[in-house]
Amino acid sequence: MAFVIAAWSLLRGSDAQLPVWAFALLPAPATVEFVLERLGRARYLSWRQVLLTIPLAVSLGDGFARYLRDPTDLVFWVTVIAYGGVAAFSWIWSLLDSSEH
Repeated sequence: MAFVIAAWSLLRGSDAQLPVWAFALLPAPATVEFVLERLGRARYLSWRQVLLTIPLAVSLGDGFARYLRDPTDLVFWVTVIAYGGVAAFSWIWSLLDSSEH
């Protein structure tokens, strides 16, 4: 789905680009789910992961197109670093927490 969105966005030009607020907020539900699972606050549910992956895929596709148009796009990099940082921190925290038990 992300590659379809990226191709469509690239073919349509910057007019097809998501608004900054949508690009930045669509990954939030999937990231929250990932963090909650890593911290043991939520258990894995396949239907929930599929549901939350849809908005993530839309944003990811738009991000691919943004990056291909301009590899220095600040909106792309701030979003990637913010969500990637949160996910990496929670993953490392879960690894350290599980090694203590």
